[in-house]
Amino acid sequence: MTSARAPQHGLPGHLVEFVGALRKHGVAVGPGETIDAARVLGALDLLHRDHLREGLAAALLRRSGQRQAFDTLFDLYWPAALGAGSGVVEVPRVDDADEGPVDIDALRDILAELLRDGDTAALAELARAVVDALGRAGAAGTGIRGVNGQPSWSAYQALRMLSPETLLARIMGELRGDIEEGSFVDEVLRREIRDRIAAFRKMITDEVRRRTAEMRGLEQVARSAVPKQAEQVEFLSAHAEQLAQLRRTVAPLARRLASRLAVRRRHAKRGQLDMRRTLRHSMSTGGVPMRPAYRTRRAGRPELVILCDVSGSVAGFSHFTLLLVQALREQFSKVRVFAFVERADEVTHLFTPGAELSGVMQRVLREADLVAFDGHS
Repeated sequence: MTSARAPQHGLPGHLVEFVGALRKHGVAVGPGETIDAARVLGALDLLHRDHLREGLAAALLRRSGQRQAFDTLFDLYWPAALGAGSGVVEVPRVDDADEGPVDIDALRDILAELLRDGDTAALAELARAVVDALGRAGAAGTGIRGVNGQPSWSAYQALRMLSPETLLARIMGELRGDIEEGSFVDEVLRREIRDRIAAFRKMITDEVRRRTAEMRGLEQVARSAVPKQAEQVEFLSAHAEQLAQLRRTVAPLARRLASRLAVRRRHAKRGQLDMRRTLRHSMSTGGVPMRPAYRTRRAGRPELVILCDVSGSVAGFSHFTLLLVQALREQFSKVRVFAFVERADEVTHLFTPGAELSGVMQRVLREADLVAFDGHS
């Protein structure tokens, strides 16, 4: 029995709640997109979650960077099951007792077989069974209890007891056959098994999140589970994956700036006014310069000079500026970058392609001559 709240106004009301959750987490969804999503619900079979996921994503999302937040919320608001699910997979018990302790070795054998075969549907069913048997707080003598008398769920507990990563060598031994160890085919097979294990770990995490949301509410779980959008990330506390996402977000902006400048230069073919030729042409019109003459514009590479404030008062925004600078360096043929606090110094040589932003920022503050007195701009 769960405490999941039934949506008001049926399926349309549930869609409105889902759209509201997307908006709360930085995904801009307008009335037009919501109407399109309602049409998707009417056109697709709701039992095919993959079709429903892709259909709603096509109707509601505008940027690829919003997909991770969408997928997390979709799994919460459109779950694959309620409660323990259908219970297709039976968890083996010691001495075949109905309520006895879980036979971990037998359960690992089942998992190894499914990972070897790559049966995604069966792995999803097994993930539900594993969470129900091993992920419940207090399962198998762990000594963990629920919160406020309610059962709680732990993906870490279930994965620690099952240890799917340790099955890699066993599965590789069963699948390798005549494949030479260390060969290209062997490495491809190894990566495929690792991907299957990672996918199973994600199934466990998603299942724990779903069961927790049923007990504590969708909004409470969504606040901690849904990743922030790139524009909502705090630069000073961003980790490597978030910084990589920021780079992917900023790169199109740099390409757009570069393309606009190229178009402007291509259309602006006329140079400065050539006074001598203009006066000479005006002789045929009684001295009136009816046809101004212009010098031929010389084609040259654009030189972009960027002045970036890296003082403490704008430390957060300066990280975004440096990201943009790094992206511009890869789009323009010649870019010169100057940083300043109390004095300016050129730091162009520090912005090498693919350099880590945190390392560049540290080198700018350490190597550039920016401070003269007290370090205030």
